[in-house]
Amino acid sequence: MALRSPSSTSPQDLGPRYSPPADSLPPTSQGGSSNGAKADVARKEFDHLLAKLKKEGVQIDGKIASIIDDEIARIKAEAKRENIINWLKRNGRLLRVVFGEEE
Repeated sequence: MALRSPSSTSPQDLGPRYSPPADSLPPTSQGGSSNGAKADVARKEFDHLLAKLKKEGVQIDGKIASIIDDEIARIKAEAKRENIINWLKRNGRLLRVVFGEEE
């Protein structure tokens, strides 16, 4: 069984494309939670899903792989933003701005 996007012509194997890129930063600890912790969980779940799909004989083409990679990058960016905000809150450096409505 092959899982392909409509515009694809040939499937690609699940090879090294699914390993973390060499230039990705490792998670670093900052007082409790680590950068990318959610992304690491998502990556493990994703790798487990890919292993199941591969075992069943499913092939994922380049377009679908690209969509998956984009989603993982989004999760990593969101986790990093959350970590920065949490650090700012813990250290009293977050400035809250409230805009009131004029009556």
